[in-house]
Amino acid sequence: MAYSRFRAGAALRTAALALTIVAAAWMIVQTHWYVTISLVLATALAQIAALVRFATQSSREVARFSTPSPSMTRRKVFRDCLAIAPTANSVRR
Repeated sequence: MAYSRFRAGAALRTAALALTIVAAAWMIVQTHWYVTISLVLATALAQIAALVRFATQSSREVARFSTPSPSMTRRKVFRDCLAIAPTANSVRR
């Protein structure tokens, strides 16, 4: 399987988010470190935002890559092909 920057980035961000959530859950159950718990939960929210931003940015890049530029419409491409194609008069010569 080929290396995928998107899969690696998504896996890394998801693993970090899962680790942060597990740490927050452990702190909520085991300790009374309320400020630390709040900071870890804020970090989890930031990681969620970063994961969503990463996925959205990647989707935007794929959409931009797959859509043709405005100058390359089907009509223009077809017209250019007709201009290049030999005509019956040019073949006889």
